[in-house]
Amino acid sequence: MSHGNSMAPEEMCTLELARQSKDFFVEAVTLAEFDIDLGAVIRCSYPENFSANDVRLKYLAEQMLADRSEGHDELQTVFFFNRETDVGKPDEKKNPENQTKPPLNTTLFRLRSSDSTWVRIHPDEREQVKFTPKTRGVQHSKSEIFIVNSAGETLQSIPVTEGLNVTKLSKEETFEKTNENQHSVVVSGAGCGFDIAFLGTESTIAEIHDLLQNKPPRGPTPPPEDDSPAHTQNPFLYCFNITMRKNDPGVRRGAIIKAVSIACRLPCFLWCFEDVLRAGLQQCLDIKEDENCAAQKQIVKNLFQSINDREAINLDSAEMMSPARYGVWKYIIKEPKKIHFKTKIEFNSTTYKVAIPYQVSEEEICVRFGSVRKLFEIFKESTLSLIDAVLSGHRVVLSTYNHSAQEICAYVLAVASCLVPPFNTILKSRVFPYTSLTCMDTWQPLSSCIVGATNPMFEHRKEWWDILGNIDTGKISVNADISHAAEPSDTVFAAKIMGACVGRPDSYIEDFMRYHIRGYFESICKLAVGDCLSIPDTELHTLWENNTARIKKWKDGGFLSLLPPAFTSTHKLAEARTGLLRLRGSKMLTEEDSIVIYQNFIKTVRTEEDLITLLSWMPREADGLFPIALGLFHPSYAVKLPCIAFLRRIDALHEGKLVIHSLNTFLLLAYERNSRLMPVT
Repeated sequence: MSHGNSMAPEEMCTLELARQSKDFFVEAVTLAEFDIDLGAVIRCSYPENFSANDVRLKYLAEQMLADRSEGHDELQTVFFFNRETDVGKPDEKKNPENQTKPPLNTTLFRLRSSDSTWVRIHPDEREQVKFTPKTRGVQHSKSEIFIVNSAGETLQSIPVTEGLNVTKLSKEETFEKTNENQHSVVVSGAGCGFDIAFLGTESTIAEIHDLLQNKPPRGPTPPPEDDSPAHTQNPFLYCFNITMRKNDPGVRRGAIIKAVSIACRLPCFLWCFEDVLRAGLQQCLDIKEDENCAAQKQIVKNLFQSINDREAINLDSAEMMSPARYGVWKYIIKEPKKIHFKTKIEFNSTTYKVAIPYQVSEEEICVRFGSVRKLFEIFKESTLSLIDAVLSGHRVVLSTYNHSAQEICAYVLAVASCLVPPFNTILKSRVFPYTSLTCMDTWQPLSSCIVGATNPMFEHRKEWWDILGNIDTGKISVNADISHAAEPSDTVFAAKIMGACVGRPDSYIEDFMRYHIRGYFESICKLAVGDCLSIPDTELHTLWENNTARIKKWKDGGFLSLLPPAFTSTHKLAEARTGLLRLRGSKMLTEEDSIVIYQNFIKTVRTEEDLITLLSWMPREADGLFPIALGLFHPSYAVKLPCIAFLRRIDALHEGKLVIHSLNTFLLLAYERNSRLMPVT
C-alpha cells in the first residue's frame, strides 16, 4: 500500500499519523516507588521536566501505585493524563462543599505573538488553553486588556503598550514598575476585585504568586541538569503502567514496590512496549538506593531513548491502512499478522520484539483491557442499569476491596466499551479507570462519569457518587438524592443476551455481548436525536414506547451532547447501511423492498473504499455477510440477480474474497453455483 498523503487525518490509522508526526512515540517514561514514610512518590521521569508541578506529580504517583499494590506481584493499569480543561461543568445539584478546590487561585495568561491571542496556563495543570472572552476575569482586544466582573461589566481597561503595572483593584494602593517585556498578564481572585500584572516571559508562576502577595522576588530559574527534551505543550496522554513487587526481608515493609509508566499521544504505542518496560522495571527493583539514585535515572533515560529510536522503529516501511480496512482485518477476517507492524528495539544490549498495532482507537483500548463478559458475571441483568446511569448524567463508581486496581480498571473500561462508539471522546473526559482519595478533584465536578476505586471508604461516603456498583457483592446502590431504577426493557434484553451466549466460547461471548449491547443503546440514542432511518420498522414502535421517559432523562442529563457531529450527519453510504440493517432486523421484507436494497448496494457501494467500509459493518457477531448472502435463495430472480452481482463485486476485492470464503458451506456452494449460471455483465 502507498505512503502518500491522499488520506485525510481522520481516514488514517494511528500508526500512519505517527509516521508523519515529528513527535516522540512516547512522551515520557516515569518511575514511581512506594515509600513507607511518604507513600507513593515519583523517583524520576525522563524528560525530567515532565509534570514538574507538585500537584500533578502526586496525581501521577497515585495513578501508578494504586491502593494495596503491595498485595500483587505484578499489575497492569491504564490511565489518562492532561485531560481537557472543559470536560464538564460542575453540577449545580452537587454540594459545593464537597468539591475539591485548587490550592492556588492564580492564572497566568501569555500573549501569543503568532496570532495576538491570550493563552491561559493553569497553575495546577500548567495546561495552555485558549482564553475566550466568555471567561470571567479578563477580556482583550488587540490594543487593550479589559478587567470585567462576573456580570460582564468593565472595571478597568489597560493599553497593551503599557509597561509592567500591578494594580490592586480591591485595595487603594497602587505601585508601578518598568519592564521592556510586555507579554504576560496575571489574574487572581482578590475579594470582589482582581490583581493584574504585566510580566516578562521568563517569570514563573511561583514568582508571579509571590509578586501578588508582596513577597521578595525569587532567584533565576536554574537550567535543566541534562539535555532532556523540553515539553512546551501539555497534550492529552494515554498512559500504560506496570507495577511490580520484589520481596525483600531487608527492607522495612518486607518488599520493594515500584512502577514504571509510559505516556504517549497516540494510543497505538500504549501496550506494545510491555516487555521492555518490564525488563527496565526489574532492573530498578534490584536497586535499593535513595530517591536520587543516578542508576535508576539512567535506566529510565535508556528506556525512553530505546522506545523512541526512529532508526530501529522505521515507520517508513509501515503500510498505510485506513481504520475501516484495519477493522476488516481485525474483526471480520481476524488475521493478527496483518494488523501489526513488527520490529525490534535494543535496550541494555538486549533485543526485544515489538508489534505495534496499525490502528488503536478509544474502542480498542476499552476492548484490550475491559471484559463485558466478566462485568455480566458480577451484575447479571443489572449490568445495563450502570450504562443507563452514565447516559442519564450520573456519577457511577465501581468499588471493590477484594480485587486489584488492574481488575477495577478492566471493569470500568468494560462499561465504557459499551458506549465507545458512538461516544468516542469519553475516555478523555468521563472515564477514570482508577481513582484514589487524593485524585477525586479530577472527576468530582463532573455531572456524569465512570470511576473505579479500590478504597472501601467510597462505599460509605454516598455524597461522592450517584450510583455505586460493588464488584465484590454484585450489588448496585443508588444515592437517595437521585431517582434511578433499572428499566424493565433493559432487564429483558440483558436476559436475552445472556441466553444467546449459553454454550458459546468465551472469545465469541465477549465480542457478541459488546456488539449487541452497544447497538441496543446506540439505537435509543438515534431515536433521541431523531435519526430513525436506520432502525427497522418492526422495532421502531416498541423502541419508542419503551424509552420515551428514558430519552427525556438522557437529554436532561446532558450526556447526549457528547455525541459526535457525524452521528447525526448523512454518511455517503447511509442508504446502504440502512439496507444492511433492514436485512438483519426485518423478519419480513417484501419483494419490492429487497429489490430496492440490493439495487442500492450496486448503485452506491462501488469503489474499493466503499466495499471496505461496508465490510467493516459486518462483524461475525452480526452474522457477517450472511444477511446479504441469503438473497441467493430468494424465489424472485429480480432479487437473486442483483444479490449475485453485488457478491461478485465483493469477491473481486482481496479482503472480500476472504470474507465470502468464510461463509458456511451451504451458502458458499449456493454462491458458486449461481455465479456460474449468471452471465457476467
